[in-house]
Amino acid sequence: MRRKLIMVALAAMLPIGFMATIGSGVAAAKGTTTFDGNISCNLQGTVKLSPAINLTTPVTVPVKVTAKLTNDDCIGLDGTSTTQNGETIISSTESLSYTIPPSSPPKPGCVALASGGSEPIPASTIKWKGTSKITSTVLGASTATITTGSPNSVLAVTGNVTSGWSTPPTATYSISLGINTATVAAGCDSKKGLSKFAVNDLGGDNLEIGPAF
Repeated sequence: MRRKLIMVALAAMLPIGFMATIGSGVAAAKGTTTFDGNISCNLQGTVKLSPAINLTTPVTVPVKVTAKLTNDDCIGLDGTSTTQNGETIISSTESLSYTIPPSSPPKPGCVALASGGSEPIPASTIKWKGTSKITSTVLGASTATITTGSPNSVLAVTGNVTSGWSTPPTATYSISLGINTATVAAGCDSKKGLSKFAVNDLGGDNLEIGPAF
């Protein structure tokens, strides 16, 4: 898997493995243009948790996790153009959601964060914005894996594109999002607990779609 991200070095800081299970399946919307080739974008957004989690209160109910992501810049790679059939990709949005059951025996949510690991996520949909309609891209179910580092941990999801791209089943996707470990630790240690945190683009191409990836 090709990756142009500036990846941080692994370090024994707060892992974010508890958050690895975000995702939801959504049907692709019909559009006038279905893109092809290899596209790379910068994703960023916010993850919210309900109820909030902390370092001391055992989680005894499912925690609902939702993430809303947007990109602000897409480029074509390997000769791919971001303008196809007269349509140009301007940006994209993606909403992910998942419900995390409590551990057995129950443990504080932020302690569960520190356990690391990989978790399955359902399919999700990327909605493209252009000057007119672009076919949404459905990303197949996959596994989210967390690596830890300083100042960011990295949430990585890779899998196959199932529809809404001209080259499935050979097209794949890769998402890598940065999570600031200091911000998460501060939220976990606060009176209200951790209810949301930002995921950032790490300064590189952290959404990649196409047969080359």
